[in-house]
Amino acid sequence: LLSSTLFLCAIAILYGEVGTLNMADLAERLWAGEDAAAGSTVTVVAGLFILSLGIKAALFPLYFWLPAAYPNPTIAVSALFAGLLTKVGVYGLLRLFTLIFVQEPALTHGILWGAALLTMLSGALGALAQRELRHLLSYQVIAHVGFMVLGLSLNTVAGLAAAVFYLIHDILVKTGLFLIAGLVRRLRGTNQLSELGGLYRDAPGVTILFLVVALSLAGLPPFSGFFAKLAVVMAALGSGDYLGAAVALVADLLTLLAVAMVWNQVFWRPLPASARGERGQPTRLELTAVTALALLILLLGLAAGPGLRLAERIGEQLGAPEPYIRAVLGED
Repeated sequence: LLSSTLFLCAIAILYGEVGTLNMADLAERLWAGEDAAAGSTVTVVAGLFILSLGIKAALFPLYFWLPAAYPNPTIAVSALFAGLLTKVGVYGLLRLFTLIFVQEPALTHGILWGAALLTMLSGALGALAQRELRHLLSYQVIAHVGFMVLGLSLNTVAGLAAAVFYLIHDILVKTGLFLIAGLVRRLRGTNQLSELGGLYRDAPGVTILFLVVALSLAGLPPFSGFFAKLAVVMAALGSGDYLGAAVALVADLLTLLAVAMVWNQVFWRPLPASARGERGQPTRLELTAVTALALLILLLGLAAGPGLRLAERIGEQLGAPEPYIRAVLGED
C-alpha cells in the first residue's frame, strides 16, 4: 500500500507538471527541455519513483517487508512471489531510468548504485544468519536484486544487458528454490534447519534438483548464474566501477557459503534425533514442476551465448530509445 501510494503520487505530480503520461511523449518533452521550469519537480518525482519501485524491488533499506512476508503464504504462492514480484520493481526501474529520468544520472543512478551495493551485502549477510529455509531464501531474493540494479546503475549497454539476463535467470532460480523448500517441507514436515537432514539418502531426486538450482544461484559454471554474475562483474569493470565489481564478488562468495550451509544441514548430515516433523512424499505434479524449472535453468546456462546476445540487443534498445520514441509517436 505504501509503495503503491507513492507510485500514484509520483504519477499525478508528473502529469500535473508535463501534461502527459505517454512514456515516449514524456521522454521527448523532458529531453528537449520544454519543461525546464519543472526540472526540480521532475527530480523529486524521480526520487518518489525510486522509493516506490525500490520498495517493490526490495532495495536496501526498503526491503523491510519481504523477509516477514515471503515465508508465510503457501509454497506455491511464495514461489510465485519470489520469482516475479521483486522483478516487477526492477522492470519498472529499468524502463523509467533508461527512458524518462536520464537528465541527472549522477544523482539518480548514483542513488541506485549505492542502494544496489548495500542490497547485495545486506541480503547475503542476512541469509547466513537465518535458521529457517524460507527465511534464508527470502534474504537471497533481496541480495540478488542488488546485482540487477547494479547493472542498471552503470548506465551502459553492457550493464543493462547484464541486468536483463540476470532478471531472466533470477526468475527461474528463485521460483525453483522456493518450490524445493516446499518439497523439503513435504518430506520432513518443517523448514527449520535444526530439524532437517539426511535428504540425500531419503530423496536423491530432490537432492539433484536442489544442486542444479542452488549451484546456479551460487554462480558456478556451467549454470546460468555463472554467466549472469560474470556479465554484471564484467560490465562493472568495463565502466571503471571496481568497487561495484568487488562487492558483487563478495556477495557471490557469501551466497556460496549460504548454499553450502543449506546443503550440509538439509541434505548431507544425518537427520537429527530431535526431528519431530511429519514425513510425507511429494506428488508427481510437484516433482514435475521443479524438474521442468531445473531443466530450464540448465538450458539457459548451456545456451548462455544466444541468451546474452539477445540481452545485449535489449540493452542497446534501452540505452538508445530514440527509435522506440519515434515508433510510439508515429514519427517514422
